Amino acid sequence: MKLMLLSVEPYSLINFRGDLIQALVKKKFEVVAMGRNASADQIKKLESFGCRYINYSVARTGLNPFFDLWTLMQFIIQIRNEAPTHVLAYTIKPVIWGGIACKFFPRTKYVGMITGLGYAFGEGGRLRKGVNYVARLLYKIALSDAEGVIFQNEDNRSKFEKISVLPRGAKIKVVNGSGVNLSLFSFQPVIQEQSKLIFLMIGRLLKDKGVSEFLAAADMVKRIYHEEVEFVLVGPEDSSPNAIKMVDVLDSSKQNIVSYLGELKDIRDIITKASVFVLPSYHEGTPRTVLEAMAIGRPIITTNVPGCRGTVIDGLNGWLVPKENVAELAEKIIWFMENPDKISKMGAESRKYVAEKFDVNLVNEDIIEVITSNS
Repeated sequence: MKLMLLSVEPYSLINFRGDLIQALVKKKFEVVAMGRNASADQIKKLESFGCRYINYSVARTGLNPFFDLWTLMQFIIQIRNEAPTHVLAYTIKPVIWGGIACKFFPRTKYVGMITGLGYAFGEGGRLRKGVNYVARLLYKIALSDAEGVIFQNEDNRSKFEKISVLPRGAKIKVVNGSGVNLSLFSFQPVIQEQSKLIFLMIGRLLKDKGVSEFLAAADMVKRIYHEEVEFVLVGPEDSSPNAIKMVDVLDSSKQNIVSYLGELKDIRDIITKASVFVLPSYHEGTPRTVLEAMAIGRPIITTNVPGCRGTVIDGLNGWLVPKENVAELAEKIIWFMENPDKISKMGAESRKYVAEKFDVNLVNEDIIEVITSNS
């Protein structure tokens, strides 16, 4: 059996799908992964997992139809050249254009993995509504002949069912996110001797990630606690229409409200230094950074929205807050400031919960079961 794994970012293949690639290789699959602009080190890392890698051109964001058609043509060419028995695609453009490409190869079994609804399904003006309409149409075409469709939360599955996108006869499976490697992200006790509590957010600089709410809540809390608290933001800039202006982030940094560290290759050390992990996102598949923070043993503050709500048992391993609600986000941050003795206990509950539900080995078993069904 031969599987092509269609993605966009090489770091995602390594960090989010590395364990899956190795599990597939153990199942005697020949794996060929596709992504854009991989460095020599990234290619070497992927090859160490036992797969081959192919670079191709794709715009992760943007609405240029000519560029997207070129992405489709590249998928068609590579599927013809490689002749895989199975194709697995994740994130919106690989899922759509990979699914359409597979229509030219009826013997190839296609599985689409929906890792979140993203910009295309968010609320907004005419442009966003137009993008939403086109995305629904393309998803319906791309998935119509799929052997399986995998979701990372029940809300997303229900959404696709409601808009009549799911193909008849396909195996539909909800898995617990991408999972997390519990050995790589090992439990680390909260550092007790710190003079201040550290609240950490990791995410791309997007409006829908809740970056603006994090900055605003940090400002509110800093006015009360001053030097007793620190806020840290980690994550790359983004080219999406939904991107946060870097000037706003840097302005908060200059005012000593938030320490902005940019993008980090390895986030384990910064999570270990943190007291509490925060993600005020508007929607997710299942947020990988939250799972990683839980595995290391940190309480979570996140939003009561699809994808995020499944990571927190409210009051046990963290708190859920309404999306776009700065006041309630600040209130929960202040709760930890007033109850620092709860942090270690809630962090231990995070580790327990993630081990029971989000172990990457369990998640990968579910994904492979969909891939190999009817094979």
